[in-house]
Amino acid sequence: MSTVLILGGTWESRILAERLHRAGVDVLTSLAGRTRMPGLPPGRVRVGGFGGAEGFARVLAGEAVAFVLDATHPFAVRMTTTAHRVCRERGVPYLRLDRPPWTAEPGDRWIEVADLDAGLARIAAVGRRPFVNVGRAEIPRLGEVPACHFLLRTVEPPDRVPPNVDVLVGRPPYSVAGDRETLRRFGVDCLLVRNAGGPGAYPKIRAARELGLPVVMIRRPQVAVAPVVAGVEEALAYLRPFLGRRT
Repeated sequence: MSTVLILGGTWESRILAERLHRAGVDVLTSLAGRTRMPGLPPGRVRVGGFGGAEGFARVLAGEAVAFVLDATHPFAVRMTTTAHRVCRERGVPYLRLDRPPWTAEPGDRWIEVADLDAGLARIAAVGRRPFVNVGRAEIPRLGEVPACHFLLRTVEPPDRVPPNVDVLVGRPPYSVAGDRETLRRFGVDCLLVRNAGGPGAYPKIRAARELGLPVVMIRRPQVAVAPVVAGVEEALAYLRPFLGRRT
């Protein structure tokens, strides 16, 4: 049976695993293991890094992977770049699912910046109590802006945080009403977030719009990989010729 390797960690990756497993496809989902999930996706699951390009190539060979579905986070640039390159070298079909980024709507007060460096350099001029969304590895960098007292929402408490960071633990799904109340209750006066796209993290963006709060929006990094689709149904349609009628 052909194995589809899903590079996961997003809600799209879980839906893909469910749909393919239900269709009788041998699915192996790879998770980075940075957070403990309340429920693992169906099918087989591996947790932890690959150990670079060589480790990824070993997994492709050892698991007889016939197709790689890259549904990692839009900011997981290193994993996407490595997977795409190794798949091309090994002749393994590859597909990137890259959800569309958010776009500003009437009433939004976005200040778009190129990366986290630019965001941290700008945020103190925008507000003093930012609601922040960054990757776990980037949390220590918030200490570089002592003029701000950040509110960081995470799925699980980080091991260490700078003294100017308050941690709010919460799991999705989030709601506009809930996020609006959170921003008010903690005295948030601006946001510093990555443009992750998708509906799951969007409530805070709409809540900020309703409250008239400025948002320092970190643009999504551009990664030169192909082919790319924008959603689950497109990914399944692309897979169909490789896996036959099961999808």
